[in-house]
Amino acid sequence: PGGNFISAYEWRETIGDIDRRPPRWDPVWNALQPNDVGIDEFLFMAELLNVDSFISASAGFGDAHSAAELVEYVNGSIDTRMGKMRAANGHPEPYGVKWWSIGNEMWGDFQFGYMALKQFVHKHNLFGEAMLKVDPTLTLIATGRAAGTVEEIGTDKDWTGGLFTNCLPYIEVMSEHYYASAPPDAPLTDALYSAANAVRAKVEAYEHYYRRIPGLQTKKVPMAIDEWAFTGTRGTGMRGGLRDVLANALAFHEMFRHTDMIAMAAHTMGTSSIDFNAHTSALNATGLQFKLYRDHMGTVPLHVGGNSPAPAPARAKEGRFPQVHAGSPTYPLDVSAALSADGKLLTIAVVNPTESARDLDITIEGARLRAPGRMWRLTGPSLDARTGLDRQEVQVTEEVVKTAPGRLRVAPISIEIYEFEKMP
Repeated sequence: PGGNFISAYEWRETIGDIDRRPPRWDPVWNALQPNDVGIDEFLFMAELLNVDSFISASAGFGDAHSAAELVEYVNGSIDTRMGKMRAANGHPEPYGVKWWSIGNEMWGDFQFGYMALKQFVHKHNLFGEAMLKVDPTLTLIATGRAAGTVEEIGTDKDWTGGLFTNCLPYIEVMSEHYYASAPPDAPLTDALYSAANAVRAKVEAYEHYYRRIPGLQTKKVPMAIDEWAFTGTRGTGMRGGLRDVLANALAFHEMFRHTDMIAMAAHTMGTSSIDFNAHTSALNATGLQFKLYRDHMGTVPLHVGGNSPAPAPARAKEGRFPQVHAGSPTYPLDVSAALSADGKLLTIAVVNPTESARDLDITIEGARLRAPGRMWRLTGPSLDARTGLDRQEVQVTEEVVKTAPGRLRVAPISIEIYEFEKMP
């Protein structure tokens, strides 16, 4: 189910013997949940994958006492009442989960237990106080929705600003969600930059918060874009191909540019990166893109300058975010650069969201690079090209780059990641 199910979720119904757990009706999505994956199954899977877990406590029908008991069940010692219950269910050691969200999209009147902002800020504080009393080391995440215009800041529509103003002692990170799409008549580059511009809109709103809210002068709370996606060009019905991959990559780069303000991001639905049937599975084009950046992009971001700024955002309105177009000043190409964690490799990622090859002149300042280098290119024969179980049109190829970058010829509708060793 989608994340909204958490507003009517009762975690106590998901623990214990699977064979003794009845299915539960999910009133949010009007669906029967088999209830085979509960708290322990989810956290055991995370242990097998060696990843950190992120848990949302129900702030809809749930209350602060229930959330505190969930924290104790997950993180409490075996000497606590709920920790003892966890041990009886097969996991004596605490799970040690650090990331905890108080609800999910609580700004939405579609949530079960929805209440107005002026009421919810008190509920958030009750949850935060109760949960930290059980485990003071938690990273508490509030469920915000940043203002879309300057005029919205400080109004009842501004959930992020309201939470920052009234709940700051119980917020370490602010959750932000978005889904970006493009109208059918949008030019290609405008359409593909829509997801990146949604990131830029959040950044601009937070710049206003940091200036206007006194508490944020000393406690600069970052955002977690823990639900996001490019949903395509409206009316085409085409999803999952190279078009989506290019839009995703542009959004990646905009997030990289603002890592001082963005703590994490999570692309909606893990299954969006794989094709599967009852017998097998394969990475699709989105999966290839995530793998490309994971395997080859550095992790220490570097500044990228240029002399080709982007135009004003399409259909921009006075006071509406973003007021500055997303992207590097190399428009229409988008460039991101980073060092490897050990500082030995320089990586440069270039997205070409146009259907023509483009030239890019690169000058490296403050470092000398050793040639040859390597380049990985993700592309396909058309914007609707796909990869998965039955089609392998989108592919990643590798090339040797004989000289250090000077002028690059970037292939159309492509992502290219270059890697060069830094000379001492």
